[in-house]
Amino acid sequence: MKISDNIIDLIALPKDKRIIVDGIIPIDILKRISDREHVFLLFAPDEMKRRHYFDRADKDEIYRFILSFPDGNELLNNVIEALNIDNETERRQFIESGFTYLERTDGDTVENTLSVIERHFGLGK
Repeated sequence: MKISDNIIDLIALPKDKRIIVDGIIPIDILKRISDREHVFLLFAPDEMKRRHYFDRADKDEIYRFILSFPDGNELLNNVIEALNIDNETERRQFIESGFTYLERTDGDTVENTLSVIERHFGLGK
């Protein structure tokens, strides 16, 4: 799914729906389709993205494909660097956006992350 498909899906949501963004969606678009109370941003710092981008099962096929080339490790490093080209700009935009966010760390747990998101949305257990 392309980012434009994701944005179309978000625009179709009623304004009172909660949105968790775990990726890069331009802040100006988020501001047009929702408000601070209904959006929560998750993002990872550059170094974490570099170390863990291909750790997910949905990335395994492309990871193996890249490594199948004779210069696979070099190609992999180039791909990882390309993924992070504008990350600092995007990071700053997320932080300055006014939306609630969580910048991930290696010490995060699913339970703690969920707790932070639940508090933001006013969801009690």
